[in-house]
Amino acid sequence: MIFADFHHNSLLRSLVLLFEKRLGMSVYRPIGMEWFKNGYWAINNQYDTARQFLDIECTQLADLTPPLNIVSNQIDSGIYHVYDPGHASTHKAITFDTFKEMKFEFLIASIPQHIPIFKELITKYHPNAKLIVQIGNNWDPEILRGYNVMASVKPMNTKDFNAVYYHQEFDTDIFSYKKNYRTNQISSYINILQHTRQGWDDFCTLESILSEFKLRSYGGQCRDGNFAGPHDLAQSMHSSDFIFHVKFGGDGYGHVIYNTYACGRAPIIRSSFYQNQLAEELFADDNCIDLDKISIYDAVDKIKKIAGSEELLDEYSLNAHKSFQRSVSFENDAKKVLQWLGTI
Repeated sequence: MIFADFHHNSLLRSLVLLFEKRLGMSVYRPIGMEWFKNGYWAINNQYDTARQFLDIECTQLADLTPPLNIVSNQIDSGIYHVYDPGHASTHKAITFDTFKEMKFEFLIASIPQHIPIFKELITKYHPNAKLIVQIGNNWDPEILRGYNVMASVKPMNTKDFNAVYYHQEFDTDIFSYKKNYRTNQISSYINILQHTRQGWDDFCTLESILSEFKLRSYGGQCRDGNFAGPHDLAQSMHSSDFIFHVKFGGDGYGHVIYNTYACGRAPIIRSSFYQNQLAEELFADDNCIDLDKISIYDAVDKIKKIAGSEELLDEYSLNAHKSFQRSVSFENDAKKVLQWLGTI
């Protein structure tokens, strides 16, 4: 069994898809404010933030009757089945007391703050368990020294930790290739885009020039709202001609950029923001519009040309999807992870 921390819905879902669906293990995450009160949830020290992730009253519990009944089975046992955003799937959550009673093989810490406290959890309650550090961003390698590391980043040249490199899985039956229907819509899914460097300037410039296009900014605190789950997000991507993703700093592993390519949508990017990052493997001149290679005005002409031709739009869309297929195999990644677990 595996216990993982919880601060990112897509990451948690990826761990469930990997360890439960592909490798036949069970994944649990924390629930209940006791985790915070005892110092074992350390994303920050804000009680209200912890409530959003841990408080049972703030959690959408799934009534899985049959075989699980929310009253007689879940609450009494300290094991809760919880809806993922959008109710597309569920995952398992446990209270602190229940964690102490169970037996775990692996504990997964996915932020630096949780490494020391997960080591403490192992020492106190699960001395036979092994610690795994999961990273999806480009951490300082010094932080990882001596640890077992599951890394969804571009491979690093270091022998100081025991690493396996893989892609965080998502539902490719949801983020699937669909023909582009020429909607003249460009969508962004960058949280607080309006406060980002470069991205907001590029977005506003494109919006001011591309008067015949609808530009939408979705995400946390964004002007056009947010999406509750993967189905709504994928539907929005499928309803867009292009995905705007000029994200300063890029992503070690970015669900949105990989979702975009899986759906077969050409992104508008600045490749310099992804230099030496994993998503570099996706980009090619025939599947994206790179604002680092052409001016914003040339980009406008290119967008109009592609969107104005069903053949060209289909070509870019299919090229994007093929790039995802060449770069990513969740099945092969699972085999690598399983083999790697034997080295811990």
